[in-house]
Amino acid sequence: QGGEEEVIMQYVDKGPGYLHGEEEVKSTLSSRRRATLGETTTSVDVKSTSEGEWKALEKGCIPCPPETMGGCGCGILELKCMFPQDWVSELTVKAEETAKRCELKDMPAQWCSCFNSDGEVDIGSDQLHKAASREGSHDNYLYFPAAKDIQHGDLKHFQWHWFRGQPVIVSNVLETTSGLSWEPMVMWR
Repeated sequence: QGGEEEVIMQYVDKGPGYLHGEEEVKSTLSSRRRATLGETTTSVDVKSTSEGEWKALEKGCIPCPPETMGGCGCGILELKCMFPQDWVSELTVKAEETAKRCELKDMPAQWCSCFNSDGEVDIGSDQLHKAASREGSHDNYLYFPAAKDIQHGDLKHFQWHWFRGQPVIVSNVLETTSGLSWEPMVMWR
């Protein structure tokens, strides 16, 4: 309609390795499974005992889920990390350096409007969302601003919560944008 030609896209299955950050593997799936399982493992060792059951094996290996659960049912799952081994340690050091450089520890409590003048949680605040009910705890509420209500000065308020490791949930973000959508065809454009 509108004179446009129909576009047919061909899906190319590059294999599970490609989906998990590896380079495209040209070998067949069955040879990849054999390499993962080794010559001594048989498909009887790998398969789950029943259709609805999926458990780790006695050796500690985790089999692929059965086909009824969306898996192949005959391979071994291999847990991999896409980041270097010391990535978390390096990230922690960088975060600490940034905190020192920006002097975030000196952020006064006045930047947080979630508390009343007595230092107690302002339950009437529309920017708080109750997330837990622990007695004697001051972190039962999350900072939960609506995107349309965020003002320029709210960056410090956000940083105040974020520096303390508190999750921040910004609601209704798509209402403030034009044309954003999670629909695949919209994202593809």
